[in-house]
Amino acid sequence: MKPPPGKGRRRRSPPSAPGASALERFLHALPHVGYDGFEGLVAALLEAETGRRFRLQKSGSQHGMDGEADHDGGAVLSFEAKHYLASGRPELRSLLGELVEVSDLLPQPDLWLLATTVTMSPGDLRKINQAGVGSGYV
Repeated sequence: MKPPPGKGRRRRSPPSAPGASALERFLHALPHVGYDGFEGLVAALLEAETGRRFRLQKSGSQHGMDGEADHDGGAVLSFEAKHYLASGRPELRSLLGELVEVSDLLPQPDLWLLATTVTMSPGDLRKINQAGVGSGYV
């Protein structure tokens, strides 16, 4: 018998804790930004999945995206990479603001992907999806 939702799940350990997985330790050890950091990892994974080249934005105001695929006549793809420590949690208001910023860009992305190093709550994901639908991204 399966435990009810939210019950019986393994609680995430801080990256330095003995119970932290190798993946958790790896992700939390990465720098936040740059091709050698979490942003670069997300770009590399998206390149492997899509076959498209992804480039990172330079530091400063990024208008809701840390990287995007080269414009080659195909769909406009962009991503936001949020690297949180195990104790950190995404702030919904900030993430919704990122979505609003990216919706003001031209050309508008056909797909905006949010990548985080922590699990997001189902309620927050639902709100982001609803905002994305309103912006034409989901």
